[in-house]
Amino acid sequence: MENEFRMKLGLEPILAKEAPYFKKEKGTVVIMIPEKYALNHNYPNPFNPVTTIPFDLPEASRVQIQIYDLTGREVAVVASGQYSAGSHMVTFNGSGLPSGIYLIRAQMLAEDPQKEMHRFTGKMMLMK
Repeated sequence: MENEFRMKLGLEPILAKEAPYFKKEKGTVVIMIPEKYALNHNYPNPFNPVTTIPFDLPEASRVQIQIYDLTGREVAVVASGQYSAGSHMVTFNGSGLPSGIYLIRAQMLAEDPQKEMHRFTGKMMLMK
């Protein structure tokens, strides 16, 4: 998020490889760009009714994250669009859904058409 702020100001993103996230060094925010695509565990899990779904992008990518019930019915789209490189998170509100297990399906595609699509699946439990 800090990197996005720097980019909006017209500044170059600050890259470093020592750690997966950001830290401050003498007043300068250093953003850690993830080395690989990832769909991280949602938290809290189990949840009621809101959970956060974090994901990592090593480069700017088109991202689509959908939520499915166990019958395979899509119940929500929580992300659909272009995201910059970095760590991001989206929230899912299951207040209109019954308790149960839900699947998270993420697809991430870099802007370069020569690169492959990255697909991930996770599961989460809504407990009311």
